Amino acid sequence: MAAAAAGAQLRTAVTVETRLTAQSNPGTAPLLSGAGSARLDLAATGNRDVRGQLSLSADLSAADQGIAAGVAVRRAFLRARLPGFRLTAGKTRLSWGRGRFFNAGDVLFGQTPAFAAGAGEFLTAADWLVAAYVPLGRLSFLELVALPPLDPLTIDHTSAGGRAVVRLGELTVEGGYLYAAGAAGVAEDAADAGRAHRGYLSLKGALTGVDWHLSAGTALPAALGADLGRAAAHHLLLTGGGLAFLDLGPEAG
Repeated sequence: MAAAAAGAQLRTAVTVETRLTAQSNPGTAPLLSGAGSARLDLAATGNRDVRGQLSLSADLSAADQGIAAGVAVRRAFLRARLPGFRLTAGKTRLSWGRGRFFNAGDVLFGQTPAFAAGAGEFLTAADWLVAAYVPLGRLSFLELVALPPLDPLTIDHTSAGGRAVVRLGELTVEGGYLYAAGAAGVAEDAADAGRAHRGYLSLKGALTGVDWHLSAGTALPAALGADLGRAAAHHLLLTGGGLAFLDLGPEAG
């Protein structure tokens, strides 16, 4: 492991934003307020067997009421290639299902998109997890994941599941299941708060020059009774999309 670490390269990026607002109303003194944010990204690259990333963000705002500050960990993970599988541990994001904005197969971080206002980013949700990626052949693999809560760190509140991806010619079939132990173990939608069984099936292929994808997902409360069919239909979510490139001919010179 020491040799692998020695071959890694460290990349650093710092982003700083500042804002100053002045508000004036007749008969009152001007009101000044300021805010700023900073982001530090450290990434270890250059070695195919070990990769890591640390991303921190800080926000600072000042007004007549005082100063407020906050620091958050956006990403903090280590990914290592071991004999027969790849291990990921830390705070990061796994992409399950198909679809860039709307993805019914994203049973880990919510089946609706999450946008970061003002940052030009989307799908930024992340959580603390441990995942094992096991290759099964060309473009086929098995992935197992556990999302333990940090406080308290107990098995009872740990979310866990897995997915399998199989390539059949031009068709990619993906299916997965997650036992969501509640908000302490995995990002929850308001309608899905509490323990739930989450499953999905995704298809991806190409047809007459169009790359298409289709995902179907459901989330069933863990305390559900015997009427599973009606509940699954009630909680069923479907998403899909396609992408095609058009040849407009040679560029005019």
